[in-house]
Amino acid sequence: MKAFAKINIFLKITGKKDNYHQLISRFYRIDNLYDELYFIPKSEARNLDKTLIPNSNSLLKINGITYENEFKQDVLMDKFYLINDNLVSNFYSKSDIFSKVLSLVDENLKQEFQNNFALVLHKNIPTFAGLGGASSNAACFIKLLNDIKPFDTKAIARLSGADVSFFESGLKSANVSGYGEIIDDFSDDLCDFSLEFSTPCSTKDVFSEFAKEPKYYTNDELSKLKIKELLNNFTNYDLNDLLKPCNALYSITLDYANKGLFLSGSGGSFFKLKS
Repeated sequence: MKAFAKINIFLKITGKKDNYHQLISRFYRIDNLYDELYFIPKSEARNLDKTLIPNSNSLLKINGITYENEFKQDVLMDKFYLINDNLVSNFYSKSDIFSKVLSLVDENLKQEFQNNFALVLHKNIPTFAGLGGASSNAACFIKLLNDIKPFDTKAIARLSGADVSFFESGLKSANVSGYGEIIDDFSDDLCDFSLEFSTPCSTKDVFSEFAKEPKYYTNDELSKLKIKELLNNFTNYDLNDLLKPCNALYSITLDYANKGLFLSGSGGSFFKLKS
């Protein structure tokens, strides 16, 4: 199953509630950049340990991304590793979105998966990049579990984390609001983008930097406009409230911003329309 990336065409902070920032953003699914997830019998998981990853079907390659040839945390690797009895991947992080999903589903389904299956994650989407990779992975894992035993996937997606609901919806483009759980389908331009990766950016740190001098967005002008109207008539700073705090924390992102590239999420990926 393909777990697609997304970009934020615009991202505006609308307020703060219960210690969490609220936003309005245009999410746009990138169909030629994706991770791949599938289940195998648990007994076969060890056979994949330290095997080279196959050539990816993901077509979009991002400038600045490389695959490491040894086991490291929070980077893409060129081999599969047995992370645990139920996970084989070319990526490892202490932040385990799959365990969170499992904690939310029916106990019988959780045991069925843990006793009989392993998840294979072939990762292509870089992390700390503002491309929604972890949330997209969570949404696909939810859908794969649903094939074992059906449940309310939308409810589990809402509880699994910000942005998961967008990926669970399967929509190409949507205005996303609240904490990321309110999804409104949007009929948008069909566009191709080029992406560049600057440096890993911490979402938590970027939002904390924004909170030092918060300026909240109070209208819905941007949510009515299509992609080309937005990117051709507004600057990168107009469209993403997190660009300035990102620059303050990661000076290298200024180089990309000064080229007129647009920040996705809290960074560190930038994008532009292909000419």
